[in-house]
Amino acid sequence: MTVVRPPRSWELQTVAVIAAVAAAALFGIVLFVRDLALRDYVLTGGVDGLSPLVAGLVRHGDAIDLLFFVVLLAYIAGFVLWRRETQRMLETIGDTRTPVTVHWTVAAWNLAIGLAFMIRLTAEHSGDAAEDLTVDAVQNGVRLVGIGCLLIGVWQIREEVRRRVTEAGIHLRHDEPRPSSIPVRTLLPTMTGEAPEADEDFWARVARTATGLRADLALLEKTGPLAYRWLLVPADGNLTAVRAELTPGAEITVFTQPPTATETQHYTPLPAEFYQGFLEDDSGTLTFQSVTSRRVSAFLARARSARRWALYPLPSPTALTATVEP
Repeated sequence: MTVVRPPRSWELQTVAVIAAVAAAALFGIVLFVRDLALRDYVLTGGVDGLSPLVAGLVRHGDAIDLLFFVVLLAYIAGFVLWRRETQRMLETIGDTRTPVTVHWTVAAWNLAIGLAFMIRLTAEHSGDAAEDLTVDAVQNGVRLVGIGCLLIGVWQIREEVRRRVTEAGIHLRHDEPRPSSIPVRTLLPTMTGEAPEADEDFWARVARTATGLRADLALLEKTGPLAYRWLLVPADGNLTAVRAELTPGAEITVFTQPPTATETQHYTPLPAEFYQGFLEDDSGTLTFQSVTSRRVSAFLARARSARRWALYPLPSPTALTATVEP
């Protein structure tokens, strides 16, 4: 069974944001320790001297401060863009719940960054080196707490996004195989009693339906309790290639309503508890999705970007059902 996950590009963006926030936290720790060490040096009159590490930080202080400023801008910009992309992705699967980025850690980060800015804005240089270093250390400490909160928040938001995408059941990784594109050629027992055998009369009806509608028909092959894939019956009624693809013993259903390329905005499905969703992307890959009545809006949201789509209720009274000859 295919595991539904967020797009790979979003996962990579998330890793990049986590790395940027972690880098900012590391810089914050270094500067915080530097300020405390310098404060202690000033208060003790330099009796104990400076460690080589602190001395190096002081010697290259301007370069380190500039680099820290660049890292701060990078992680803030990265987080803002990532948050926007996260909301956009969840909207494509029809998630209308509270935005996942509304998180207590983000609020704590905003508060800490604002407080650190106010400390810098209101503090005046007193001329006392120890006092000025104390202010710098407090500012860096408050900022560091905020960055730590954000790091925890991005991690927790990532887990919540993964949960919501899995719950929606919508495949967002178009570069990975999906159930409809994985041929299953295992010989299965004939499902006697569930559907009649797909004889020549059955296939003649399918061909007549396709040519009569002058449209491709969606054929759903079921080879197990959770094993489904879509095939297309061509509009010209030529069934040679389709029949060669079918698994002996599989149960097949041909839907007499062709997939459509129309908009989904004003579409209202027939009332049902369960549906079988058909999606075709621009590359021609077909995707099967089992849809409950509660997840219809999520399916339709994804169908907006599909080349063709269809949503068939269960049961479908006009569908043609049969079992492939073993």
